[in-house]
Amino acid sequence: MMNFDTMDPSMGDYPPLDGGMEPSMDPHLNPGLLQDLDAEGLPVPGSEHLMEGMFSELHSAVSEGGVPVTAAHFDLQEEMLWTGNHRGHVTSFFGPTMVRHSSFQANTADDIRQIHSLETGVLFLSKCNLKCHTRGGLVMFDYPMDEGADMHSLLMTDNNTVLMGGLQNYAVEFDLNAMQETQKFNVEVPGVAIMRQTGRFFFCGHTSGKITLRDLRSFKTEHEFDAFSGSLSDFDVHGNLLAACGFSSRGMNGLACDRFLMVFDLRMMRAVTPLQVHVDPLFLRFIPTYTSRLAIISQTGQCQFCEPTGLANMADIFHVNAGGQVLMSFDVSSSKQALAFGDSGGIVHLWSDAPEVSFNDYSRESEFALPCIVDSLPQLDWNHDLLPLSLIPTPLTSTEQLLSDWSSAMATPSPRRPEASPSDTPLEAAQFDVSWKVPGLLYYAKRNHHPKYDLRIKNPIDASVLLTEASLARKQRKSHATFIPLMVSEMPQAGELVGLDAEFVTLNQEEAELRSDGTKSTIKPSQMSVARITCVRGQGANEGVPFIDDYISTQEQVVDYLTQYSGIKPGDLDAKISSKHLTTLKSTYLKLRFLIDTGVRFVGHGLQKDFRVINLLVLKDQVVDTVHLFHLPRKRMISLRFLAWYFLELNIQGETHDSIEDARTALALYRKYLELSRGGGNDEVRKVLKGLYEKGRQLDWKAPESEPQDPPQGAAVFPSVMGL
Repeated sequence: MMNFDTMDPSMGDYPPLDGGMEPSMDPHLNPGLLQDLDAEGLPVPGSEHLMEGMFSELHSAVSEGGVPVTAAHFDLQEEMLWTGNHRGHVTSFFGPTMVRHSSFQANTADDIRQIHSLETGVLFLSKCNLKCHTRGGLVMFDYPMDEGADMHSLLMTDNNTVLMGGLQNYAVEFDLNAMQETQKFNVEVPGVAIMRQTGRFFFCGHTSGKITLRDLRSFKTEHEFDAFSGSLSDFDVHGNLLAACGFSSRGMNGLACDRFLMVFDLRMMRAVTPLQVHVDPLFLRFIPTYTSRLAIISQTGQCQFCEPTGLANMADIFHVNAGGQVLMSFDVSSSKQALAFGDSGGIVHLWSDAPEVSFNDYSRESEFALPCIVDSLPQLDWNHDLLPLSLIPTPLTSTEQLLSDWSSAMATPSPRRPEASPSDTPLEAAQFDVSWKVPGLLYYAKRNHHPKYDLRIKNPIDASVLLTEASLARKQRKSHATFIPLMVSEMPQAGELVGLDAEFVTLNQEEAELRSDGTKSTIKPSQMSVARITCVRGQGANEGVPFIDDYISTQEQVVDYLTQYSGIKPGDLDAKISSKHLTTLKSTYLKLRFLIDTGVRFVGHGLQKDFRVINLLVLKDQVVDTVHLFHLPRKRMISLRFLAWYFLELNIQGETHDSIEDARTALALYRKYLELSRGGGNDEVRKVLKGLYEKGRQLDWKAPESEPQDPPQGAAVFPSVMGL
């Protein structure tokens, strides 16, 4: 906004047009407009009756008595109105009742000239300072300008960048994340006092009376509008129209408020017929609803609505009761339902055209300071699982000393010395196994707690995560289903078997270099991402039938689908073209987390590596890994394909891998292992494994290729999904 210190008090004495204002609208001629005021000049509650579609005063509040309100701003995120005054003090009011929300000092030396709300805080611009506070008043950053700066305008150009201009010969681009200047643009003297931006255009208003259209990136002037001969007061842009108000030069008499608004057509970049109004315009704003209405406000509180390309009607004038004070600031809410006026007496006036007013179309909930709980205890919901019991102040009933009462000698940390053994030789810990470190939670309970309290920890993830869910893939059809979700009667219990297999894709290739001695040194390992997870039933009539077969959608670039080993093909993870059951990583994590917390035993081949890449910790007694069951110490690990051929007479993993086939095969191998163990114990298992390794060496660990055949007698036969 403009600096009001240099404003001529006689600007409101412009000769009236067409006989002046209607007597019924002039507060000097119609005392009825000033009735129903209390001692401070504020409307008495209940004296205003709102009419739908017509603006009238809803509420008034004192920001700081006697100190001019130099800036007003409707919060763009919450239902709040912010004001800043001539002494640098800031006050916020909540909702249409204008309940005081926060009040703090934003600048100790200068007035607040512009306010802008962000997602996380609020920006306050003063003469030579930009400050950001939380809505509660905590300082987020404080940035001083160069010496000699005289800032007046602030404009957000994107989410993290702000542009500041003023009466100096430059404008500053400021990065809110880095909290520093990124660019400084030179502008012609006397500088930039007002800035506006629309979807296509960026405008600067100058105190010389000119308005320039500029390139937002280079700040170069693309077009110039010569609006007023004296000075510019305010301007606004909507659609293809630019409207401006200002002052005309009257020679020796100085400047006089011009009652003609200049209107420019941005399609042809030229002025159209000026709009004559019946008030002395100081502020103007477009308030577009069904039409492109303009609100024109004078310094003395007279407000007029009109169309920018029509004729101003004197019936569209209303008056803000400022109690003899002049208006210093003005703002319109983003919903266009509320107007805010700040006057020189420190009072903020809220006007609305609807009884139920909202400042924004969609506002988030505001946070309020917690009430003092010393004199009164808050109402607590005992049925809420996450209720913080620390909210209850408890008296000190124990006679024992507090830690703060201990002597300094007792409170000083000292290392524990190892206790002496019976032979008087100190014992010392010589090794610490990193595998001992297991994530866990510690919770404390009172020893003699009442038995009516249930101290069992409740799992926040319930069985509903395993029920039917929609696929993200648009082309996925029921006929393409590869799994059948569990029914409520099939929910797994602790100790039950679940066959599991996971497939992965590569997001980033390994980066390595070759040393001079011929060895390879890995600079950056490859990054793998889980692409498919399959879980099959481990017991019951439907043993071997999958109940989870999730393809994991990813937003990252896949550099290698590893199709030969994973079975994942390009397009399988794309929601637009995939025919698979596509879901999010979070959804699949919840399913696996529920199974882990339930206590099921996972059966698979190479599960230890799979869980490490998936980034899940599973206890050892919940994992049955066939790669370790069929393994002799200090011997090589054997592939699932070879084990399936040797023990089950199955040929799997022909052209590509399939996780359903792999999970079923791992289950069948575990059944085979249990059969061998029951038949002859560990000796029999060891004898069979020696024969396995001997056969593997003979065949170079490659399973012979054979024609497809019926499963051999004793091999596991699983029902198909489509047959259920």
